[in-house]
Formats: sequence, structure tokens, C-alpha cells
Amino acid sequence: MSHIETFLVDDLRDIDADTVARTYADAVKVADTLDLSCATLYLDHDLGEEKTGYNFIMYLIAEENLPKEVLIVSSNPVGRDNIGAALVQEGYQKRSPHKFIR
Repeated sequence: MSHIETFLVDDLRDIDADTVARTYADAVKVADTLDLSCATLYLDHDLGEEKTGYNFIMYLIAEENLPKEVLIVSSNPVGRDNIGAALVQEGYQKRSPHKFIR
């Protein structure tokens, strides 16, 4: 598996990143081909479909392919809190309301 530095999973935002996925399915396809252990993940909760950013982080946890840093870019406070709680449970340190480091 190859490495990337930045990975954006968001249906709308344009943030400068090495790789961008606009849907949950596309994010899974990317994650299945990359080692995210050195990456910064910019993650939105609402992806404009049934599956969310929370579903994606749970997928990464199950696959043990976790990024070193997650920046939650969601405007959805409940979704942001759910993603953050999952990250803290996996051992990430909360550095701000939106930034988690492994």
C-alpha cells in the first residue's frame, strides 16, 4: 500500500488535499488502496447519502487503517461529537473541538 499526506472525505468542501473522496463508497475504495497511518484526514459527517463520515471512521477502525491526525470539518455538531468520541475511544488525543491526533 502506498502512503498519502492528506485525504479529504467531503461531499461539498474543497480543501487542498492529495486525495479527495466525495462519497462513503469512494472513501472506502481509496482507503482500501492506501496506508493512512501517516496521513491527515479531513472528514465531514454528512456526505449527502445514507452513509456518513461516522460510518467511514468506524470502517477505518475495523480495518485498522487509521490516520495519524483527523480534522473534523463537519458543520453538524452531533455528527462531529460522535466522530470525536469514536476517535477518543481509539486512543486519539483531542487537541481542539475539531482536531484529533494519534
